[in-house]
Amino acid sequence: MVPFESPSTHFKALVGSVEAYAKTKLELVKLQTIEVSTRVVTEVVVRLIVYATVLLLILFLNFSIAFYLGDLFGKMYLGFACISGFYLIAAITLHFFLLKWIKVPLSGMIITHLLGTDDESL
Repeated sequence: MVPFESPSTHFKALVGSVEAYAKTKLELVKLQTIEVSTRVVTEVVVRLIVYATVLLLILFLNFSIAFYLGDLFGKMYLGFACISGFYLIAAITLHFFLLKWIKVPLSGMIITHLLGTDDESL
């Protein structure tokens, strides 16, 4: 014969199960948040390192070109003026196309990483 269990016993067991589920679910959300945050931060740091390296390359390449042009023109400042003019044109172009070329793709990348919908692994 099975002993009679009162409804309060079932209710206590149910409450215990719900508490365990809630704790597990909270822990899962914490771990998922840590994973996504880690991926985003890692991606940003890696890109910053690559961009900094490329920036240094471009900087020294620009100095080399400016000195070369200055030597060709006979006046050093003319070489630097040519390089400055090039960057002025580049800045104006970026100003008009900034939203399409930089902001939209960057926003998309961040949203993709935050939602965890990317298939790439680092």
